[in-house]
Amino acid sequence: MESVTESGLLIRPATVEDLGGLTDISRLTWDGYDYLDRVAGDWITEGTLFAGFADGRLAACARYTRFPGDVLWLEGLRVHPEFRGRGFGKAISEHVLSICRDMLRRSEAASIEFSTYALNAESRGLSEKQGFTVAEWFHILYREEMPACHCGIEPYEPTPADFSIYPERVPCGWKHAHWREEGFREWFQNTARAWRTESGATFLTSLRDDEASPLASSLNDVDGFFQGLRALASIRGRTGIDIFLHDTMKDLLAASREHGWGYWENPDSRNVPVYHYSGTPYTSSRQE
Repeated sequence: MESVTESGLLIRPATVEDLGGLTDISRLTWDGYDYLDRVAGDWITEGTLFAGFADGRLAACARYTRFPGDVLWLEGLRVHPEFRGRGFGKAISEHVLSICRDMLRRSEAASIEFSTYALNAESRGLSEKQGFTVAEWFHILYREEMPACHCGIEPYEPTPADFSIYPERVPCGWKHAHWREEGFREWFQNTARAWRTESGATFLTSLRDDEASPLASSLNDVDGFFQGLRALASIRGRTGIDIFLHDTMKDLLAASREHGWGYWENPDSRNVPVYHYSGTPYTSSRQE
């Protein structure tokens, strides 16, 4: 089903014929470090990736997917650099959002959520005008040229207690899922992998990339956590790993600087908000 927006963008579900155009967008996003080209095929198969066309070319894309707790998660919003400034990002975002809002009205979902970078003023401003509010804050930190570490790590099967350090959502890269909700275990198995170091520190990584987050035992074994990240990078032949930490993890945030991790911009400032929309004011489901 096709629709044409006021901006002139023709929007329809993406197909395999669009993979070339999606790859072009990915190559020109985030200095070539984008992941869209690696996941576009799967997203097309799931039927929740939408493509926008202008002047006969693929100009923008966006999608939604279902997370635990009947959350509709928004992601994959991209605009080809040659088409920016024409309102196409807003147009395709509102198209996907309207689909999700219809699902909310039919009680087919409980809420709509997404995460973004704090300095993405355009995205944040648009979302807040659409009724989204910030539900939680995280920090993303990076380190490049990590020294090799040959300490052992092994796959680990996490338990609910491992996630208890997170008030509501567990970060798996840029995805954040409610760990207490039904379906989380299956979602986690399809999205992440957990690891344990020789000293007992545990952490998770995204299956898609090498972004990592601590599990509960890492709060008591901070050195083991960071050694484990270095070991994983050595095994995978990587030079660096990004980490996501919840805003409440003050000790780990301080230790991350001592171990060489830092912020892209705005040092010491939380930089990843998770936005929430359900049509009613947001209240935490966490039991105090």
